Amino acid sequence: MHKKDGKAAAEMTDDQCIVVGAQGVSSIDSKSMEKLTDEGKWDLREYTLNDKSTQIRFIDDDTAILG
Repeated sequence: MHKKDGKAAAEMTDDQCIVVGAQGVSSIDSKSMEKLTDEGKWDLREYTLNDKSTQIRFIDDDTAILG
């Protein structure tokens, strides 16, 4: 997201993934994620994770879901 690499974002996006942004919550597919990442008029400057509310689910040894 920081590098605005749409192809990489699409490869990591499941179809009908849930995203949260300035416009609220929506469900999009991987092609839409690629387009939004490539064409977005936004900059990701920083982000933080809240230790008290972050949840992690490990799918396998190489994959996790973070929310």
